[in-house]
Amino acid sequence: MQDIAAWLTDPSLCLANPHSRHASGQFTSNAIEDIRQRILQHFHVSHTEYALVFTANATAALKLLAESYSFGCSTGKKDTRFLLTDQLPDASTKSILMMLRDSHTSLIGMRNMVDCEKVVVLQNFDCLQNLVQNDLPSRNKKVADNNSRKLFVLTAMSNFCGCKYDLRVVSRMQEDLGWSVCLDAAALAGCSQLNLQQAGLPHFVAISFYKMFGYPTGLGALLVHRDHAHLLHKTTYFGGGTVDFASDTSLFVQHRSQLETKFEDGTLDFYSIVSLEQRCFQLAHQAKKLSTRPKHANGCAVAVVYGWKNGNLASQGPIVNFNLIRDDGSWVGYVEVEKMADLFALEMRTGCFCNQGACAVHLRLKEQTLKQGLELGKVCGDELDLGTSTEDDIKVFQQMIECCFSCGAIEPTKWKLSATGLLYDRNWMIVSGGVPLTQKRFPVLCQIIPKIEEERCKLILQDRLGKLEKLKVGLAHVPAEKNKNNKTVDLEWSTAKVCTNRFDLLDYDHAKTNEWLSDLHPSLQNNDCHLVGKAVCNPPNPESPEPSRSFSNQGEYLLLTKASINAIAQQTGLPWKTVMRRFRPNLVIDVDILNGDDGDSVDLEPFQEDKFKELHVGNLIFEVTGLCTRCQMICIDQDTGEKDPNLLLSLRDLRKHSNDKTSSESKKLTFGVYLSLKKNAFQSSRISSS
Repeated sequence: MQDIAAWLTDPSLCLANPHSRHASGQFTSNAIEDIRQRILQHFHVSHTEYALVFTANATAALKLLAESYSFGCSTGKKDTRFLLTDQLPDASTKSILMMLRDSHTSLIGMRNMVDCEKVVVLQNFDCLQNLVQNDLPSRNKKVADNNSRKLFVLTAMSNFCGCKYDLRVVSRMQEDLGWSVCLDAAALAGCSQLNLQQAGLPHFVAISFYKMFGYPTGLGALLVHRDHAHLLHKTTYFGGGTVDFASDTSLFVQHRSQLETKFEDGTLDFYSIVSLEQRCFQLAHQAKKLSTRPKHANGCAVAVVYGWKNGNLASQGPIVNFNLIRDDGSWVGYVEVEKMADLFALEMRTGCFCNQGACAVHLRLKEQTLKQGLELGKVCGDELDLGTSTEDDIKVFQQMIECCFSCGAIEPTKWKLSATGLLYDRNWMIVSGGVPLTQKRFPVLCQIIPKIEEERCKLILQDRLGKLEKLKVGLAHVPAEKNKNNKTVDLEWSTAKVCTNRFDLLDYDHAKTNEWLSDLHPSLQNNDCHLVGKAVCNPPNPESPEPSRSFSNQGEYLLLTKASINAIAQQTGLPWKTVMRRFRPNLVIDVDILNGDDGDSVDLEPFQEDKFKELHVGNLIFEVTGLCTRCQMICIDQDTGEKDPNLLLSLRDLRKHSNDKTSSESKKLTFGVYLSLKKNAFQSSRISSS
């Protein structure tokens, strides 16, 4: 507990709402995902087998299961029959909730929530023990009926007397009888090592971390086997963070597709922050005054603040919700505000804060408008970017391969393509505790210059300053036919999450890379920093039905045009090459557009790539999939690691005064387009720079 207290009081610790996109929020979100994986490993399973849904406690986990489990038929709770018996029910009943008489109250409470034909309570475990030791009676054998749903919630260990029940019954019930089994492991996991592989891989498991470790209190989880996640349906309450869209004027709601986020209502309990209410209110009151006071030179207000009709404690809490306005009366998008605030280390939450109703009322948004946004892909907590189209002939001017995520880049004149983009692009990264390191928090990463010696099967990391010897690690080629679950290769595996994607990774000489990184800079010491990467298939297989992704945020390729880079270089006074390296593209192109009137070619205008739909480079066809939203990453000088906000500010000003006034994208902090290579165009090709 002393170690925990020291950790909580460490001034360098800065956690925040994981639903937010600022640095602390994303760090917290990544840390939570890493903890999920560690918990699953504790029970000898992986994230590919189970989803872990955090709850307030084991009771809440069981309640969640009772609320969500679909029994396949609606009987009306008043028609549910109760049966106390010492025998297994026969197979004729289609929907049953069954439990032992030796069950915790939290388990018993499930019977008042479920909609099934029978609630069966077994007097004792004897009939189940016979099930393990003997053949099944014919009346109990599995019936092939998709509408038959039977749930057995098994107490793993009695919290009354400590009796541990035989978990071999789990596989018999699930495989031979066709039941779903939920293991109430709250008591058992607190005193015994629970191996879910040996326990028959129950469909559901309820646990309590308080009972396991004594701390923290108020935290539990429901483990859901992914093969049986379809049995759970969100039919009742939904909270913040669990929906893509929820109408405030009708009953329409679209839930998140990911199981964990669908069922974790509200902010997860990452830790509690206690503040002085009066002091918080005073700060908020002052912030409200500051935000409403400034005006533009033409007299227009800079901001509109929502609420705050009466500035007193009885009617107003310590929250200032506002929108910024330009001098022409147009709104400043919340993504731009978020990026600018992030640039100056000011962390604020943006969006509708999981309160769709208040947002619609204050912003005077009609439901039809909100639904139209949903149809266009606008969901809660996103950064929606939409593009238009054009067709032109192009030539590649420059290439950059960032083979090690958030480190320096390789700038070749010719490079191979793979099914996930440029070969080796963003194939490796440096992690600490399963969380990827980025230049936002560790600018020293720009000192690391990777190099690929493919003929020697070596990845080389070099210190830009030349103070350290080169670090050489093997590429760890894995035969293409081996998949991520085939761990027969003598290699060390781990997992990490990048943005919304989780990857199975190889550790590349953990001890050696940790030592090299520790010597590189003090900020990388004492954090167990090491190199991980995707398995390099030999040869790469572009025809795979589900090729593994690189660590790129969204697209396979990121493209910029020379004209746009020149415009920003002129605005900032920075060299063209410096601007290009700051924006970290894969491809930089020059485009000749034919004038339809006289056939002459004209120069491409800055940011005209926003309108691209498709690009042809030789025999390769690329499809534009979206625009790239920029953040403070571009403010880091790739030679020194120093942070200079002027580049992002210049991009903002250029986009604001774009010639395309009809486009909402002209006022967003976007620069560059994401591309994907059409599959039928892949021919193990190379891209060459002119």
